[in-house]
Amino acid sequence: MTKIPYLTIGIGVATAGMLLGYTIVWVLWVDIEAYRFATLAHHNYLRARHGSAPLSLNLDLCNLAMMCARYYANSKRVDHSCPYHPQGKTFYFTEGIGENLWGPANTFSHYDAAVGATRRFYQEIDTYNFSDVKSNFHKFFVVGHITQILWRQTRQVGIGVASDSKRVYVVAFYYPSGNLWEENMEAVEQNVGPPLKDVPPIHIYGRWGWRFENDTREALAAENKYLLTPFPP
Repeated sequence: MTKIPYLTIGIGVATAGMLLGYTIVWVLWVDIEAYRFATLAHHNYLRARHGSAPLSLNLDLCNLAMMCARYYANSKRVDHSCPYHPQGKTFYFTEGIGENLWGPANTFSHYDAAVGATRRFYQEIDTYNFSDVKSNFHKFFVVGHITQILWRQTRQVGIGVASDSKRVYVVAFYYPSGNLWEENMEAVEQNVGPPLKDVPPIHIYGRWGWRFENDTREALAAENKYLLTPFPP
């Protein structure tokens, strides 16, 4: 009587399952790495336009940002209430951590939402007054995202993205935190500079954050050309 090699079949199924699991983890890791570094590149591109030094990616901040993105996805809100956001000094972070949030519709991929958040925040340049910085004092809730992106004393960033059936939740953490908002606005003036002289304008921002997926991909391709544009000497 022929014996069915149950053990061999079991080992084969287990091995196939492990390989499938590793493949899924690898694909997810590649996607996460892609949107993190793309978002970092866009931050640094925009900071360079204003004379701010480039940021580096902090993996601890990325992990915290991912935890908060999942928290917002589970709670279905975007309100700076994440309990994993360190509100003060910690063992690892001896200064405060800033937070930018964006929650677009789930028509965005995680990659497009992460990169799109950076662009969406930068749209506040149309509202921010560089020539009269004190006039921005009462506009924190409409310009506070761009000022954090450009804040010169901020050195590191962490990105996390999660989604539910309706939204994508993008969390960006900044260390040290920017946006020291006082009535004299001295810290803001020192840390948020206007675009450098002769820097080419960005024409594709407009209403980018509210367009449909196919249009956002066109905007992504258009801005990627700007990333290769050298700055004037």
